Amino acid sequence: MTEEERRDYNKLPIEEREEYDRLKRKHPNWSHAQIMNKISVAKAMDNMIDNGAADIDPRKPDVLQDILLGAKRYLEGIGVRINELFNVIDEAISSLTQCINDGIDYIGKKMTNLLDWLFS
Repeated sequence: MTEEERRDYNKLPIEEREEYDRLKRKHPNWSHAQIMNKISVAKAMDNMIDNGAADIDPRKPDVLQDILLGAKRYLEGIGVRINELFNVIDEAISSLTQCINDGIDYIGKKMTNLLDWLFS
């Protein structure tokens, strides 16, 4: 673990440090960024559940987007800045936003076609 990674690790609450250690034992080849990603995503999902989210289906783009944003906010909130990880999260969010918009456009076009057909 580098000095910078040690500083990140020390910023984690004790429960997350224990999880970090467990993950590192289970997956010794995982990088610091991979472990921090796993911890932050789990924390984001826990926060969503604690805040009353009824349907957390990570197959839904909007839910996945919320999880990724929550993971990034969690790390930022404890003062951890891993550029490599944040870049991946930002790219994923951008892609999800595009997928959501494309899906909305697609549905809108199909509804227009259906209404045109029904009323022609």
